[in-house]
Parts: sequence; C-alpha cells; structure tokens
Amino acid sequence: MGRPTRLLGRRRLQARTRQGKRDLVVDGARGYDREQELSNKAIVTTGKIALLLAGVSLISCIFVFTQVPFTTSLDYETVSRQADIPVISLLVAPALLYSFWVSSRRKQSAPLSRNQRRYLLPLVAGPLFAFFFIGQMYLSLEYLKAGGAL
Repeated sequence: MGRPTRLLGRRRLQARTRQGKRDLVVDGARGYDREQELSNKAIVTTGKIALLLAGVSLISCIFVFTQVPFTTSLDYETVSRQADIPVISLLVAPALLYSFWVSSRRKQSAPLSRNQRRYLLPLVAGPLFAFFFIGQMYLSLEYLKAGGAL
C-alpha cells in the first residue's frame, strides 16, 4: 500500500494512502480524491435520469401538440379569480428537467459528502423528478380531455 505503481497502458504513478475514511489517490503533483469521483458519479447519474425524463416529457408534449389545437387551455380557479392555462405550459417540465441535466455537467467545486450522496440525492431529487414527471403526464391527459382527443 505504500509504493507507487505503474498502471497498465497509462503512464501515471499512483500512491494510495489512508486518510480517515477516504482513499486519496495522488497523481503526480495533483491530488485526486475518491470522494470527488463518487460525487461526480452521483451527480452525473442524477443528470442522466433528468435528461431521460425530459425526453419522455418532451415526447408527451409533442404528442399533445399534434392531437389538440394550440388554443386549448385548462380552466384554473382560485378564490377570487379565474384563469386559463395554455397548452404551451407543457414545455415547463421538460425545460426544468433539461436545466438539471445541464447543471449536472458543470464541474463541481466541492464534493458531496457520503450522507449527501446517500440521502439528499435520492430523497430530494427522486421525489422532485417524480413530481415533474407525474405532473407532466397528468397535464397531458387533461389537455387531451379538454381538446376533445379523449
């Protein structure tokens, strides 16, 4: 565990040391942290899920746009006012999910901790993505009903 070794096909030296609970891999003069690698993997995976859901939501938008006229709207009532929500509002969920993917591609300045990777991403990103996806499907169904396609 102490001697530098040469990786197959890559001419870089690696030395593994133990620092607390984290493995530190030293690559020449730069420090490469295992926590940073795991953090990036979690963020990229979350971004890929967001991109997949954005694609599915966009497909549902295209389907609704081809089935109902653009003048279709949903009635929305509050206590003191009434409003109409246009069919173009279906583009909000794919746009937000796409922005999550774009932000996951940026380089992170500080790695996520172990607890953040284990709890924060699944307990925050998962329900948030589910909310966007289920809301998108519900609105698509309502627009199809309002437009007379169902």
